[in-house]
Amino acid sequence: MIKDSNINPEQLVIGTILKYPEIINEVLSQVGTGLFIHPAHKNIIRAIHNCVTEGNVPDIVAVYDRLKVDKHLEDGYGVSYMIELMEMVPGPTNINYYIDRLVALSTEYRIQTLGAKLMSDVDNGIDDTSDYLMKLAADLIELTEIKQKIEIHDTEQIYTEINEQAATDFSGYSTGWSEVDNIIIGLWPGDLNLVAARPSVGKSSFLSNIAEYLGVEKEIPVLFVSLEQGRHAILRRIGCGNSENVNTRDLRIGRSKMSDLKWDEWVKYGGRAAVGKIKIVERPGITAMELRSVISRAVAMFQVKVVFVDYLQLMGAPEASMSEYQSVTYNSGQLKQIAREFNVPIVAAVQLRRSPDNKPPTESELKGSGALEQDADIIFLLYREREKDKEGYKPETACIISKQREGPTGIVDMMFHKKKTRFTLISRR
Repeated sequence: MIKDSNINPEQLVIGTILKYPEIINEVLSQVGTGLFIHPAHKNIIRAIHNCVTEGNVPDIVAVYDRLKVDKHLEDGYGVSYMIELMEMVPGPTNINYYIDRLVALSTEYRIQTLGAKLMSDVDNGIDDTSDYLMKLAADLIELTEIKQKIEIHDTEQIYTEINEQAATDFSGYSTGWSEVDNIIIGLWPGDLNLVAARPSVGKSSFLSNIAEYLGVEKEIPVLFVSLEQGRHAILRRIGCGNSENVNTRDLRIGRSKMSDLKWDEWVKYGGRAAVGKIKIVERPGITAMELRSVISRAVAMFQVKVVFVDYLQLMGAPEASMSEYQSVTYNSGQLKQIAREFNVPIVAAVQLRRSPDNKPPTESELKGSGALEQDADIIFLLYREREKDKEGYKPETACIISKQREGPTGIVDMMFHKKKTRFTLISRR
């Protein structure tokens, strides 16, 4: 029955689980169905997963019954085959070795598959090479993450790490607004920060203001990923933020219609932004996998410390059939995972649902999925009153810190300067 020696690691892992089901938790922390190549083995390991999920011990009887329910009892791969796998295994002590062999086999198979696809795509012609390379990089990153062993950390070591961090006096990356920093103690590595507002209130400006402060004023490398605006619009916004006279509209009108004063200010402040440590990616519909690839490159090449995403609901879904709810839920979870994986704070803008009421927003109005509220470590809700009998909003802004996983909530009063697309604190005398 055992026909192909190349699939032995799959057989050994399954045989060990069936023979010694008490080690199942250790195995499932390292092994998913995606590692298996043989269709019958995929079905068996999926049945094992289902048994555990349902609270059953994944012995041969339970797994057989589950395969029967799932209608996956293929010819030649029933009870006799599973007994044969169990007989191949001398004991449970070699399970990690078997898993390592399984990972190596699975990785080699996927490299061969990816290589064959690459050759086929080249032969057929590639329309957009930059887009193709982005997707290829994402596929390669996925290969490096085939096995994700869950670490068990000792509390004494965690205690030591906390003390070492405290000794550095690091208090997170500043937003540039002291009153905001006093509440959140800065932006912390591994945290997902959501900036939510209704359309035209200024969430993109809020992100670009922080990016400008860190990348230009503090010379801390940051990455700004825009799904809505182009790179030129972002730099215009950042460059004009500190200017007294020039605004983004002036630059769109053109140099010939600008006064020397305005042009000189743009050269001064735009030039400062140009040499700052801000990297910009413009990518409508970027997927979570592509974003992971971009951030991986930015961290490795430019030592990026903070990532901005504008905005989350515009991110592409991994599957075209996904609903908005499913897509937002997935991407929210992925952003949280990416922040922790690369140990950087991610600041992502999100839309609020439109409301006829002129009232401060709540977290329940986050558009797309309740997962946003669950995944976020900090949520900023920006609120500006509508102008009476006019379109648009008043400049006075309430920055409502409605959630902070490890700290207090609060409200900071700010002023939005529309022409400069800049938020400032309202001074209190």
